[in-house]
Amino acid sequence: MGKGLILCLSILLLASCLAEGASVGVRQGRDAVEVCVNDLVVLRVRRPHGGFSPLERGRIVAGRLAEALAGGLSPEQIAPDIIGGQHVVAIGGKLIITVDQEHAQINDCQPWELALIWANNLRRALGASPISWAMPAMALGQNSYIGVASWYGGRFHGRRTASGEVFDQNELSAAHRSWPFGLKVRVTNLHNGESVVVKINDRGPYVEGRSIDLSRAAARAIGLVERGIGLVKMEWLGRD
Repeated sequence: MGKGLILCLSILLLASCLAEGASVGVRQGRDAVEVCVNDLVVLRVRRPHGGFSPLERGRIVAGRLAEALAGGLSPEQIAPDIIGGQHVVAIGGKLIITVDQEHAQINDCQPWELALIWANNLRRALGASPISWAMPAMALGQNSYIGVASWYGGRFHGRRTASGEVFDQNELSAAHRSWPFGLKVRVTNLHNGESVVVKINDRGPYVEGRSIDLSRAAARAIGLVERGIGLVKMEWLGRD
């Protein structure tokens, strides 16, 4: 019997389906445990983490996803996130998998990049569109969104905003196309996990694919000034 056939039989024997409806399972590959959704490999676990072996971790991930989908959460809510200061993939704010530095290094990328890759693999396998840098804000749950942030200052400093307030680039404020003036929003940079709370007092941004325009001070607080734009999570905190 050839090595290839033996490997295929081993994979079939170790495969385990953990959900009904959407087919979610875990199997042992050649050098990694593979989490599969509808027969597509969505992520590979190669190293132990948090006291769990790769196989145990794969089963936990598959179980979390199956439970979330069975509970009515939508694949459209799958996204990179920050939970407990760590990069993760979540669905509606519920943890699917933590993205550790070791796996990011194996994939030659940063943790936030691997979180986005794994999230998009899951979304595609479940029939949802991938998250892109040209998308409008996407709802993750009630009053929680993901989108692209930019920032403004300079020549706008000292001008009237759409709310009637004077724009001060050194204050923690932001512009949004439709959210109510005075709304407080926690903005978390999904690249580094830094957060800032801003007040909506202006309209914009008007560049396609961008969701929120931060003041220079707000962008600086989350490390966005040099990058210019970044993927962020936006959570409504209410109004004054």
